[in-house]
Amino acid sequence: MQSNESIRKNIETIRDHQVKLYSYLYDLVDKPLSVDEKFLENIYSDFLNDNRSEIKRISIYALLFFLKIKKDEYKEIALKWAQNADNREDLRLFCMAGLIQAYAGSKDPQLLSFFFDIFTELNEDEDLRAEGFVGMMKILGLSTVEIMQKNQNRLVIAFDDIDIENFGYEMDIVKKLKS
Repeated sequence: MQSNESIRKNIETIRDHQVKLYSYLYDLVDKPLSVDEKFLENIYSDFLNDNRSEIKRISIYALLFFLKIKKDEYKEIALKWAQNADNREDLRLFCMAGLIQAYAGSKDPQLLSFFFDIFTELNEDEDLRAEGFVGMMKILGLSTVEIMQKNQNRLVIAFDDIDIENFGYEMDIVKKLKS
């Protein structure tokens, strides 16, 4: 573990070096280099306004995926970035993955509606559509194992992996909660 002061100094030293900063911010929660959740939240929330897509991506991902912080502010930022088709696909996918992790099992109608819209949008990238499907199922409360079992023992990695006929019950629930 590193002290909060040491972490701050390290970040200031590499702030202008995108690759080093990205790597350090990832390691900060993946290793973890600190367990002070409030300190980490402050670090990552400061980078949400960064001009670099990669730094934004790791910041929202850390807040939602690793730290699982459920704050409307972060949820709205992630939704805004994920909904914007002009954003890079990796930023959109990281936002979606973070929302899925933080809100799994919540049955949040706003998130179910968002993931449903992504899944059903024919002009959307197929990776995003697959993530939309996984998002719906996990927000409803299904685990990865349950999704795989219902999906004929196949993981959902790509859109073509989805055997939608086996998810009629869940899709009905999403449609009811969406309306």
